[in-house]
Amino acid sequence: MSQQSDRQDKKELIAQRLVEVRTHLGWSIRDAVEALGYVRSRYTNWELGIRMPGYQELEDIGNVTGCNPGYFVGWTNRMIDSSYVVLDRTTVKTRGGSITVQNATDVAAYRDDYLAEKGLKPSSIITVKAEDDAMEGVISKGDLALIDMSRKPDAVRDLFAILVGDRIWLRWIRPEINGSYTMSAENSHQYPDETLTTEQLQQLNIIGRVAIIEHER
Repeated sequence: MSQQSDRQDKKELIAQRLVEVRTHLGWSIRDAVEALGYVRSRYTNWELGIRMPGYQELEDIGNVTGCNPGYFVGWTNRMIDSSYVVLDRTTVKTRGGSITVQNATDVAAYRDDYLAEKGLKPSSIITVKAEDDAMEGVISKGDLALIDMSRKPDAVRDLFAILVGDRIWLRWIRPEINGSYTMSAENSHQYPDETLTTEQLQQLNIIGRVAIIEHER
């Protein structure tokens, strides 16, 4: 078999497995492009088998999808080597660009099947440490909160992560019958409720919904 034929076979295998993994994650092409931070044509050329990603690009794809990079080129037939996912993201994207979150932490790891059961994608998760007692009774100072960045406020009261400067605060957000919103903490004496209009809510850097809380003793 010629070197050119080998290369074409490799392109086709990579294309097939990129589509397979993207479909497994429930992603559209747009989701994959946004997760990787590449231009659309660059990624679609890989899925179409027109071009082939390099080693660094394969590593990037592996990082955002949680898959073994070797799976895409056929070095292994195991999509995921480890049954645990280390949550080590420390940056988030905002309207003003990427920001490193000072109270993000990289100490947490979860079984991939547990995250899948909860409907959580590793590429959409950041873990932060609570730095104050604002949510005492729900989240104590020092506790870890796993944030699902794919979830934003909707029609029900829920607990969200809000980026303030370079730190994440955790607060309840509750829609009111008059169309406004109330942002509140458990410790309401020290952290009073705030009433927000829809426009004011949209101006907040809401990173996502608190999906899992890990308490310390």
